Amino acid sequence: MPRLRIKNGPHRGETAQIKDESVALGRDPSCGLQILDKGASRRHAEVFRVGEMCFIRDLDSRNGTFVNDSRVDEELLREGDRIQIGATTIVFEAVAEEEGEKVEFSNDVEEAFGQTLALRLEDLSPAHVPSGEGDEAHAQRLRSLYRLSQLLAEERNQDALVNKVLEFCAKQMGADASYLFVPDPEKGNIVPLGTYHKGEAKGAKVSRSIIRRALQERRALLTSDAMKDSRFSARESIVMKQIHSVICAPLSTTEGGLGGVLYVAGESPQQTLSEDDLELGAAMAQLIGLALENLRRERDQRDTLVGTIRTLVRASEIRDPTTRGHCERIATYATGIATQMRLPDTERNDIQLAALLHDIGRVAEDEGGLTATGADTTGMTAEQKRVAATMDIIKDMTCSAQVKDAIRHQYERYDGSGPEGLQGDAIPLGARILAVARDFDARVNRVSEKRPEELIRDAIVHIGKLGGGAFDPDVVKALLMAHRGGVLYQHRPPGTGEDMVIDPRQGGVKNIAKGRL
Repeated sequence: MPRLRIKNGPHRGETAQIKDESVALGRDPSCGLQILDKGASRRHAEVFRVGEMCFIRDLDSRNGTFVNDSRVDEELLREGDRIQIGATTIVFEAVAEEEGEKVEFSNDVEEAFGQTLALRLEDLSPAHVPSGEGDEAHAQRLRSLYRLSQLLAEERNQDALVNKVLEFCAKQMGADASYLFVPDPEKGNIVPLGTYHKGEAKGAKVSRSIIRRALQERRALLTSDAMKDSRFSARESIVMKQIHSVICAPLSTTEGGLGGVLYVAGESPQQTLSEDDLELGAAMAQLIGLALENLRRERDQRDTLVGTIRTLVRASEIRDPTTRGHCERIATYATGIATQMRLPDTERNDIQLAALLHDIGRVAEDEGGLTATGADTTGMTAEQKRVAATMDIIKDMTCSAQVKDAIRHQYERYDGSGPEGLQGDAIPLGARILAVARDFDARVNRVSEKRPEELIRDAIVHIGKLGGGAFDPDVVKALLMAHRGGVLYQHRPPGTGEDMVIDPRQGGVKNIAKGRL
């Protein structure tokens, strides 16, 4: 049955169901919904039904009646409409809240919604912000959203972003725990993308009912003071002792779909979340959802690019079986070194692309070893010709300058004795890593009577001696550490959820769950 609910003021939370008789709104105690507001007339407005429809009519009030910021004389009401009388906001709800349902989650305990409120995105722009404390609270919410938007713009690593976001949200609302839940496309259920617990706290119990309801109704929900709710006064389940206050807000994507929920919870009665927190949480969830969607799109675009490059690389290696898997292996070694050096994701991605493309100029060679591109290779060595051909092929490719610089300077030597005389840190880091990865691959995949394990050991020893000469000593150290930890041989192909491991003894990749070569 439709109803009216007061959002703020002395009678906040009070409701009036709209039945066959009209409901009067105003300061007079005889009104169906009394509004103790100086801006309200004694009988300010009335809400009445015509069949299944509900209308609001202004009763010649002194200050007027507003619906969604517009002054009205008589207006049809729709789900979630905001009625403004003076400084008081009243929400029209087409369907009254249902009793909390009982479900099982992790263990056999009873769940409840407590005092549940719902918020639509339109509610984030109130028609009137009270003076005094209300102004400051409103300004604080704006500052929080601004800081969150900065955080979302600065961090491009999803795991790091989720951790920072959850901690930020919990602290802004004074909560014990916060979670991000997203759909699992394979299993069709909701799984945690990240969690945050304040101090030593383990986090409040998570209500699957609240999550499901927020997703189904596309609304942010606030469940507060479950222990004080009259419906639960005679019960003392473990959930009611721990679920004192919860905000669950859906994450919307740019395509209008739901990308999960932000779930913020408090364990103690002193940490009751408010309607202000509900508004803040709903807005935060919107920003977080868009940021995660953008990251997903970036990953998809990059996976498509890398997949295309891999196809091109394999095509360039068809003519010469001895080079098959060469660029893939070097890309894995270079990425392993970059991971060991704890480089940001963007740098690791650039290094992987540079390694995949570093020898693509081979496809432009004819049988005599001459390049078939327009690059001028007069007086160049064979290696320099191939680099020039590679640069000519990728000149119009939409990859970063770091990728192209790594390829262009891959034959420079750390001591300055390379083709262009660049020395030390003047050589791009990607080029320094690519040089070590390329040399390692050449040594462990050469024809020899030695066993593969001996070739790997000899390659590590030999490259170690060249640190400070041909190679950057920091990169050489990272190669050694990555080899010992197994990171050197791991990569994750785009579109897959499992790690692959390069086996330098077989010239290819294989699935290996644990261990290292």
